[in-house]
Amino acid sequence: MANERTYAADVATHVQLNAAFRYRYILSDDYYAGVLPQPFKGRELYLPQYGLGRLIETPADMIVTLDSFLAGNSFVANDALVTGYDFVIDEAEAIRDSLTSYGVSVDDSLINNDWVDTDYNALIAQLTSGPALVSLNSHFTHYSFFPNTPDLPNIPFVYADAVAGQGLDYSNSFIFTVGCHSGLNVDDANAPTAQQGADWAQSYLQQGAMFMGNTGYGYGDSDLIAYSERLMVTFVDELGHTPKSASPCARPSRSTTPARPQAPSATTTKKCWPS
Repeated sequence: MANERTYAADVATHVQLNAAFRYRYILSDDYYAGVLPQPFKGRELYLPQYGLGRLIETPADMIVTLDSFLAGNSFVANDALVTGYDFVIDEAEAIRDSLTSYGVSVDDSLINNDWVDTDYNALIAQLTSGPALVSLNSHFTHYSFFPNTPDLPNIPFVYADAVAGQGLDYSNSFIFTVGCHSGLNVDDANAPTAQQGADWAQSYLQQGAMFMGNTGYGYGDSDLIAYSERLMVTFVDELGHTPKSASPCARPSRSTTPARPQAPSATTTKKCWPS
């Protein structure tokens, strides 16, 4: 597993985060949702029994998230955007195939090893509103991601601070990613630059979206779908799961209570999905 200490330099101006990473801690809220810890190698392993999320970052940001949540407990997902390259192509293809099987129209034009930042930006520029589901599979930092390229020193990054300028309504969007530290929230006051303070979680939540990402490193495998990749694929599979007690057309809602115990799933609503 990657050592979180290697990310300490990226949050060097944030005292608490820097200390946590330097001492190799993994940031998690699982303790709060794992009310029945499981014994594991002489310690306790907290597997979430409840869904939970964070309100970030300023009071104004939190109000946007709460207003979006209270506006309705469900949304209809008719369209999706899925990206992927290199070792996460198989994950991206599996997510695409699952969503397609549910009747969702999926843009998979960025599942290949050739796309760059201009391709991504051009695709976003063509949209009139945020897709209902966005699966961004790429290498990430908490404030950027980059397309596949062997020329590492000259990678053209895509930055989270661009989300605010896209002019898209993300109030009916759910964005999720396998990317490393994509869900890490770094407060603006302690960021060395405004760009590095605009992390992905804050940038999307400010636009009313729901967002799910890793607070630490994400993991994948070059030969099969595994680790964090498997979690994302299972999550999407669960979006199409209908519990026996639910309506035949039940699909995911804004609530994050698991449909199955200890499964990374969404819950159900009485609205059909897609319409």
